[in-house]
Amino acid sequence: MQQGLRFLLVGWLAAAGVACTAAPDGQADSGGQAKLPIAPGSASAETRQSGDRGQRPSDFSDVKKSTLTLKVYDREQNKIGQGSGFYIGSGRVVTNAHVVRGGAFVEMYNDNGHRVGSAPYALHVDPQADLAILPAPDLPVPALEAASRQPRSGEAIWTVGSPLGFADSLSNGIVSAIRTIKGRQYLQITAPISPGSSGGPVVTAAGEVLGVVVAQIKKAQNINFAIPYGQVRTALATGLKRQPFPPKQVDAAQSDWLRSLLTRMLLGDPVNIGGRYRKRLKSGSDTRVGAASYFKLDIPRNRPVRITVASRAFDPAIMLVSKASLDRGEPWITNDDNSGPGDTAQLVGTVPNEGVHFLMIRAADGRGGDYGLEVTPLGQGRRADGDDRWRYLDKSADLKVYIDPSSATVDNGHIFVWLKFAHEMLQRTKGKRYDTTISRQEIDCRTRRYRLRALLLRRKGRNIGSSQYSAYESQWKDAFPDTIGDAFISFVCDR
Repeated sequence: MQQGLRFLLVGWLAAAGVACTAAPDGQADSGGQAKLPIAPGSASAETRQSGDRGQRPSDFSDVKKSTLTLKVYDREQNKIGQGSGFYIGSGRVVTNAHVVRGGAFVEMYNDNGHRVGSAPYALHVDPQADLAILPAPDLPVPALEAASRQPRSGEAIWTVGSPLGFADSLSNGIVSAIRTIKGRQYLQITAPISPGSSGGPVVTAAGEVLGVVVAQIKKAQNINFAIPYGQVRTALATGLKRQPFPPKQVDAAQSDWLRSLLTRMLLGDPVNIGGRYRKRLKSGSDTRVGAASYFKLDIPRNRPVRITVASRAFDPAIMLVSKASLDRGEPWITNDDNSGPGDTAQLVGTVPNEGVHFLMIRAADGRGGDYGLEVTPLGQGRRADGDDRWRYLDKSADLKVYIDPSSATVDNGHIFVWLKFAHEMLQRTKGKRYDTTISRQEIDCRTRRYRLRALLLRRKGRNIGSSQYSAYESQWKDAFPDTIGDAFISFVCDR
């Protein structure tokens, strides 16, 4: 349970990242030092030479076209890092596990800076080997070929990547040694690399891949490391399957602190749905959270609730964690800061798990003082009798709009809710005629914006088409006053 909580809290509490050559967003010149205890090794035997030593290829255009800049984003669509990767064909891109660590999706850019693909998950992740393989169907770039021989000490090599964000960068050097480090084989190379180079290819004079750039020792001169491509072959041979990106790492000190936080949650005071409470928040010395108090709340499945915290003494924020999902090691968590009016934090919706939830109230500005806590029921969930679930919301000249209040759920501070648009006249799109549109909207109450996440078209009660939109495919829209968008945001956020 503690392990699951640790993974999910790191993003919310800004935990430390990895110490390799992926560039954290906004800190492209501050990449960490790779701490690799060097063990003596020996050069691997050569089976076939693919290029003369020291010979420079006449054209790196295909290598550059195959090398991608990877930009990593979290669930809030904040850019959290950047690295490199390269296309190997069959809809697969190779990079490092630490490049995509903590991400929700990855965007891929070619050597001209054009976005050519994105990946919301991985096909293979091995944090120990520091390798990741991402899906990239129909990627409009050439595939790199792997060398059919082992690298040899002293041969000339080239790296391509996006050091410090400078895409399409080429550097050269030699394989200075082939070493065993903590039981794994690495290529020690002299080609210069920087934060952002991680995941890029190491190629021969013929443009064939020998390895994957992974780390550097910054206090030394040109002591850099790459993963031999043979480990990529091993990963491909073991089979690929959809899996999430690895979570952010947590250091030992933070791990101890998170265990302490979980203990405080378990010992929290009980509160009930329908209750109103006057509480006082004491200033605390915990710099990660600031002043905080903890409660336990029992919420039935599919029971919509609104949790509101208001104070004149400090700026409140709420975090809600499900115990049931913690027990499974896959915590469900949501938090909010200032989505309510004034200095008010508010969570609205239906939680996905029944039973005990942990509620943390904290002072976003670090101060303490009196506050009010209210847990309000919003209904008993969906009705079983067809369209009785829909509540009339608004209308325009040619349609009526309905909302399903019981469908509201909360995820990471955003509210998801279903809307129904009943059209007065038949509509047409892509050859399909329909009279009803049902859509799932994601709402950010703090900014009063929304975006489409799912769409269902119906005609005379029959489904004729549907689409789903991921967070990186759908654009946020502003809710202008006196529009339908303003009406459903007001209904959800201002109740």
